[in-house]
Amino acid sequence: MKVKISGDKHTLKLAFIIALILFIACILGTIIYGIKAVRFVDVSAKIVDVSTQYSNSTRNNQNRNKYVIYKYNLNGTEYIGKRLTLFTTKKSVGAVTNIRVNPENPIEIQNNLIFIIFIAGIIICGMVLILVSKPK
Repeated sequence: MKVKISGDKHTLKLAFIIALILFIACILGTIIYGIKAVRFVDVSAKIVDVSTQYSNSTRNNQNRNKYVIYKYNLNGTEYIGKRLTLFTTKKSVGAVTNIRVNPENPIEIQNNLIFIIFIAGIIICGMVLILVSKPK
């Protein structure tokens, strides 16, 4: 399948610059969050709730955020933390799973959703860069 991009040179140059900036930002975001996540430690956690919370940020309260709430022990102290998820989990309340938490801030749970967003950004911006930079 061939994709042709048409437009004047100024518009294509602007699209290339914007895509390049977003591409670099996604790569840097992945690296920075990866460095931060290296310090996280594995713990066994029990799922205590899977819920959808509605945001008041829109007029009709249409923003729905899905959270999984975990209870876990770290260094002899019990914590409860929640993680934003894209989809509701297949695991049910009461299930035990492994999660990664920040030992410096034990209620902070590693969220792989951030990596997924950055990787998707890298792929999309990379495709735009390839399409825009192809010679006619």
